[in-house]
Amino acid sequence: MECAIELSFAKSERDIEAVRSLMREYLVWHQIRYSESRDQLEKHVDYKAHELAIDRLPGEYDSPKSCFLMARRGHDALGCVAVRDLGEGIAEMRRMFVSPQAQGSGVGRRLATGIMKIASALGYATMRLNTGPLQTEAVNLYQKLGFKAVEPYNDLPPALRERLVFMECDLMSAEA
Repeated sequence: MECAIELSFAKSERDIEAVRSLMREYLVWHQIRYSESRDQLEKHVDYKAHELAIDRLPGEYDSPKSCFLMARRGHDALGCVAVRDLGEGIAEMRRMFVSPQAQGSGVGRRLATGIMKIASALGYATMRLNTGPLQTEAVNLYQKLGFKAVEPYNDLPPALRERLVFMECDLMSAEA
């Protein structure tokens, strides 16, 4: 009998280490997904900075208005997602990743709807996110959950802002 998928907050050192492992897996996945744009990636994505941020987890997500959520099947970490505070009642969905072994199984939807419910319970009215244009599975999921395209909302370099998809959702009317 297969274990059910469970969602939980990533709080213990074991959980945070599992999130770190998933984030490193994401970096490899990202380089493969965008391999045809490798020269552009190297100009605009600082993988060393990402590695440092991974090493510092939970970092900015260890606050009363932020957290990491993870999906597990038994002891296996399948995916993770985070929420962080952008101020003025706006949350940002960050670090959404589902391990390739679990992609297509509904884990991404469960993580996204779970973090949306958590954000709403934390008092946020709006959720924003950004993702890459080749992450079509994620973009399609976000659209199904009520996210709409918006103008860039953060201070990324212009060349990078042009290479991302920015989305926003009203948490009061979302599909979560």
